Amino acid sequence: MIIGITSSSTLFLIQILSTAMMPGIISFVQVVHYPLFAKIPTDGFISYVRSHTVRTGWVVAPLMLLEIVTAVAPFFRGPPRDDCQTPPPPSI
Repeated sequence: MIIGITSSSTLFLIQILSTAMMPGIISFVQVVHYPLFAKIPTDGFISYVRSHTVRTGWVVAPLMLLEIVTAVAPFFRGPPRDDCQTPPPPSI
């Protein structure tokens, strides 16, 4: 059980949502932030990039952590309970 999540479908939903958000964030950074790098004065560029990297990390890291936890969790959960039960034999 990962953080009280017992349903495989809930785990899968969290995986899908966290993964789906990443392309949006990546696209935003590539379309908005990276072109703005050209407008930064040379003497402040290194400081700006360091700050940009730290701030971007605060947004991206939680989603990446969710992705890895939900991707690895099924390997530690074992098979779903429904798959473990053998159906009763047919009555004759």
